[in-house]
Amino acid sequence: MDTAPRPARPGHSGTGDLDHLAQNVAAGSLRLSEGELAVLDALHHAHATA
Repeated sequence: MDTAPRPARPGHSGTGDLDHLAQNVAAGSLRLSEGELAVLDALHHAHATA
């Protein structure tokens, strides 16, 4: 099976990288508390303004 990354089809976002896809699926199963979301949001904003 060819596992080389493939470009997304026009009009579709996504990944042809199977490892990246697996990471996305795993991330989708995360359930974070309000406090955990606040920490991630603060880190994101700190990184965006750095």
